[in-house]
Amino acid sequence: MEKIEISSENDPLINAQIHFLSHIHNLKKINVRKASCLIDGSSVYWTYEICGNFFADESAESEIEKDSWIISTTGHAFGEWRIIREATETEAGLETRICENDSTHEEFREIPKISRLVLPILNAR
Repeated sequence: MEKIEISSENDPLINAQIHFLSHIHNLKKINVRKASCLIDGSSVYWTYEICGNFFADESAESEIEKDSWIISTTGHAFGEWRIIREATETEAGLETRICENDSTHEEFREIPKISRLVLPILNAR
């Protein structure tokens, strides 16, 4: 095995990064994950898990910064309130609205009971 001596005579080696092949490089594909109302998503990317390098392509030629693949959450986009149960004098009503980004996200709110305003009868004399 040939020895390499680093000196001012061989300047290109002074700042060289030497990577020892002490492990096997297995390029792993990380699939697209759609962003939701509450959870970040991601675009597709590839990584060498042991080295921690990240790539935009499966040939590992276009290296990317960590977390550059993150797609931010969409947040909720609730539609209009819709009455489920009308309020009466004896029972509160109920209405709901559904998130347009994810129909499993639903909000409810109570509609207060209807109160009748009773005015006293005045004696007109």
